Amino acid sequence: MIGIPEALVRGTIEREGDRGAAWIAELPAIVDELLDRWDCVPDGGVTHGGVGVIVPVRQRRAGGPAA
Repeated sequence: MIGIPEALVRGTIEREGDRGAAWIAELPAIVDELLDRWDCVPDGGVTHGGVGVIVPVRQRRAGGPAA
């Protein structure tokens, strides 16, 4: 399970309130589901933009980097 950058947590909750807090709480599970669906594993530190996370990954089968 990935860690969510604290700045994204704060910004999202300040901007979106309770709905943002609920989304942040669900975000690690959403990312895990997408990693499984796309057959990827995390490969580096998680960063963020204004409204989402950026997870460097490596494809399990091909081994190539992705994000």
